[in-house]
Amino acid sequence: MFWSRFFVSIETNKASMDHFGHFGGKLLAHDRGAEIVTNILALLQGMRFAFFNQFFQFPVFTQMFFIMHIYPSYAFVRADCKIKSPDEIKEGEININLQMERQIITTADGSSTVSIPEMNVTYHSTHGAIQESMHVFIDAGLKHALSRNSAISILEMGFGTGLNALLTLMEAHSAKKPVHYTAIELYPLEPEQIKTLNYCEQLDRKDLMQSFEILHSSPWEKDFQITEYLTLFKSGTDLLEIETLQTGQLFHLIYFDAFAPTAQPELWTSTVFEKLFALLSPGGLLVTYCSKGDVRRAMQSAGFRVEKLAGPPGKREMVRAWKEM
Repeated sequence: MFWSRFFVSIETNKASMDHFGHFGGKLLAHDRGAEIVTNILALLQGMRFAFFNQFFQFPVFTQMFFIMHIYPSYAFVRADCKIKSPDEIKEGEININLQMERQIITTADGSSTVSIPEMNVTYHSTHGAIQESMHVFIDAGLKHALSRNSAISILEMGFGTGLNALLTLMEAHSAKKPVHYTAIELYPLEPEQIKTLNYCEQLDRKDLMQSFEILHSSPWEKDFQITEYLTLFKSGTDLLEIETLQTGQLFHLIYFDAFAPTAQPELWTSTVFEKLFALLSPGGLLVTYCSKGDVRRAMQSAGFRVEKLAGPPGKREMVRAWKEM
């Protein structure tokens, strides 16, 4: 089992609390457990129970433990890893412990990905992790950007397993063009999980196993040269606060690899795409596996020129979006 952190703010009124009634929740910041958090809030909204200084346990998803002390107008929810007893919970706060299991599974092309059963999501298509990443991010994005520039900068929204970074490293070396790669990830995989990923074996590039390990073990919030042609900058910036990313550069290419809109709808809005649009250099492009109508309209509203392309195995379409020169 692997632990995951998130925090939310529940805004309510004291009257409804006093009568043990329903209350509303507002999600402020979260990790990839967004759907779980949303469902927990929905559960709490539908439950009627007394909020006393007691320790409750609910068999929801895995386990949820909390203590709530009522403030005059609101309650603040704070989450920490591995809280084992109510004695560790501070007065005036709800603390939620969520055990979220991340499983390594094998996709149809033989390559690994990560599954989160509680959210019913995977990091890549189950039809083939390598196939999908090659089709969406390398063939439709990176190769096009490299053909137009002598050196490029990339922003990846969701470093995840590091597959996109590994494939980018391979393509940069093939083109002999330097790539500066900025990857956003709030919750990196655990070392024991990384060791089970089989990308180098599946790509018949066991010579890159050390480089792949360094992609994950390299320091955060600073440039680190992985190879002659790839420099990596990993950041724990929240995807919803991407405008706070301090890189001092614009990007030629964005890999938008967040979970699907059904799992993380808040990341597929015009507000988010406006922030990404501002981070692109003129002529830059964004590629993603999702081609839902609402997503395309949100991109267009943000200023992108959007085109639909044939999708990878298992998907009819994908999207490539441009920032006009």
